[in-house]
This record gives sequence, structure tokens and C-alpha cells, in this order.
Amino acid sequence: MVGALLTPVVFAHAATNIQSLNGISAAAEFLVATGTDANLSIKITSSSPATNFFQPVWTGTLQPARGGTGLSSISLGDILYGSATNTLATLGINTTATRYLSNTGPSSTPAWAQINLTNGVTGVLPVSNGGTGISSLTKGNLLVATNGTTLATLTVGQDGQVLVASSTQASGVGWGTPYNAVELNRLSLRNSSNLVGYYRLEGTTDELGLHNLTNHNSVAFDAAKFNNGADGGSSNSNEYLDTGSNMGIDGGSITISCWFKVNTNPSTNLTAKICSQNSDTSKVQYYIDIYNNNGTMEVRGGRNRVGSSQVLVSRNIDLNDGVFHSLILTYDASSTNLEFFIDNVSAGITSDSGNGVNALGNDFSILANPNAAEFTSGRVDDAAVFNRALKQDEVFLIAKGLWSM
Repeated sequence: MVGALLTPVVFAHAATNIQSLNGISAAAEFLVATGTDANLSIKITSSSPATNFFQPVWTGTLQPARGGTGLSSISLGDILYGSATNTLATLGINTTATRYLSNTGPSSTPAWAQINLTNGVTGVLPVSNGGTGISSLTKGNLLVATNGTTLATLTVGQDGQVLVASSTQASGVGWGTPYNAVELNRLSLRNSSNLVGYYRLEGTTDELGLHNLTNHNSVAFDAAKFNNGADGGSSNSNEYLDTGSNMGIDGGSITISCWFKVNTNPSTNLTAKICSQNSDTSKVQYYIDIYNNNGTMEVRGGRNRVGSSQVLVSRNIDLNDGVFHSLILTYDASSTNLEFFIDNVSAGITSDSGNGVNALGNDFSILANPNAAEFTSGRVDDAAVFNRALKQDEVFLIAKGLWSM
């Protein structure tokens, strides 16, 4: 449009309410719209009728209601969101940590947030995603794996139970209750090729069928640790059991195991042999006994090189308490270590090797040492002889027993 306006001119402008303009010819003058507009006005470009034009002039920011943002600047990473009706705001970039876009801002507007596992989470997180796959727990539950991708709950056990390995449980573990003790007959050691004599002492039979006992002077078999046992009475002067065989052990590795209960302690400075094994070639005796040392009771396990010297391990303890005790003597010929266990507790370790010099005879005896009398007034049960030194975990099994599931 050229020249000065002397009459109203229609100015078309989409999305505005400008309807007509009244012009004057002075340069740099603004024209006033018949309808008002917050952003748009018209300016005459010059005072020369030959060159003056109407030039639109924009001011301010375009609001959302008119298709704009209402913002004059933004920063890198800004996100626009509606903070109110016809109002946009920016949510700036968060550089402090990994975040996700949530509805936790004012009036549920967008905001950066970290995942809150106590709110807004549905389903159960599986093991493969770092969860348990379990939606609820009861007090005392333990989580145990039943396979490589599944956890299950193991409910709390009963008083006195402990967690033990179990091949019968899907998870491989379960609650178990220890027996006070079990017969060797119930342990895997019963099938050991190193077991050379086993006496449950329901009578004189060797459970292996190798070296049955001879009953001297009517040893009784009555109530003991496991059913019956050999009973020397309350004042034993001649009763004992023996095999007449050294069971193939001639001063070498050995384990002697038995359960023993005192009926009457030996008198002052006397010894009561509970079990002993003698070998005539080496002239070595292994033994378990109790000794009254001037009124102090000693429980002993020893290796005697007869006619030469002997070593022993002992503990000052009075077993005359009305209960059966596990007594286990081991000797390892390769290390020359002699160790004695009382109720699964080691009384000590000592070392010895070599042979004796005096004739001894081959024998394994219960309730006495036939060569030197030393009769025992007590009860012996579940006696066994191995031709190797049992390990500590095997001693534990004999003394403490298996676990019931």
C-alpha cells in the first residue's frame, strides 16, 4: 500500500482482532488499530509519499492462547509443560543423578524424581530383575533358592532346631533336630573298610562277624546308652570281655571308640581299664581308662610301649555323674599324633612312636586289662575299633549324632 492513507483501510491479519487502521503521513508514526492487539501495531516507514509503507511491528511474547509459549527464552534440555490454564512453564534439565519424569510436582505437574519402590509400583519383581519374586513374608521366614531362578520361603523352625543340609528338601536345606547320640550302626562309618571290630554289646557278637568276644566270669548285658551294654557291676574284680586278637593292628594307626558310664570309681591310686588293644609283635598297648590320682579322678587315653615308656592324654574330670560319655582315642602312625576326645572335646594331643620290649599278647578287651587286672565297675556300650585315626568331623558324628529333619 503506497502513499498516505486518507480513509480507513482494511488490514487482514489472521488470529487477531485488528479490523481497520487510520493512517497519517508523518514518518515513523504508529497507526492505531480499530481493534486492540497486545502484540501487533503498524508503523509508517517514511514521510515521503513515494516511499512510505505500512510495516507491521511485533512486541512482547505470544501467549499459549494464541498459539505461542508465553516464554522469551529457554535453556538446553528444558521441557515445556502446562503449569496452569493457558500457561506454559519450563522444567529444567536435572544433572545430579539419573531421574525419571513423574507427576510429583505441585498440583501433579511434571517433576524429576527417583523411583520410590513403596509407591506407584505394581507386580512382583522377579529374581531375574534383582527381586525375590515373593509378595509377602511371615516373621522368621528365610529365603532359599530352589533353583537358579526361583526363591522360596523356609518358615521358622522350632526351638532348638538348626539349619542343616538336606537332600530331601527342594532347596537343599531344612530345619533339623540333633539326636543326643546315635549308634555307630546308623552312621556311614559303619560301612567303612577301616572298621575292624564293632560291638553293640547286646551280647558278645562282633557285628562284622570277625572277632567275637569271650565273656569271662559272666559279664551282664543290661540297659545302657543304646538298648543294652556290657555291665561290670558296682564292684568288679574279675569280669571282662575280650577277643584274643589284635584285629590286625600292631602298634600302628588306630581308633578306639566307646560309650561309658561309671558305676563306681576306682579306689585311690588304682586304675580301671575301659577298653584296651594289645599287640605282641610291637609290644604296644592302646587304652582308655580312669585313674584315681589321690582322690582326683583322671580320664586318660594312652599309648604304652610296654617295658619301655608310655605317653597319654588326660583330663581331670569325674565321670561318675550318672550319664554315658563318648570316649574316643585316635593314633595316626604317619604323624605320630595321639589324641583323646571326651564328649567330642579334645583333651589334648601328644606324640609317640616306636615299640615296646616286654611280651604282651594280642587282644582287645572291654572292662579290664587282663594282663594287669585293672577291672572296671561301669557300663560300656557301642564299642568300635578302626585301623586308622578318625578325623575330627567323624568323632563329632559319633559323639553328637545325626540330625532328624
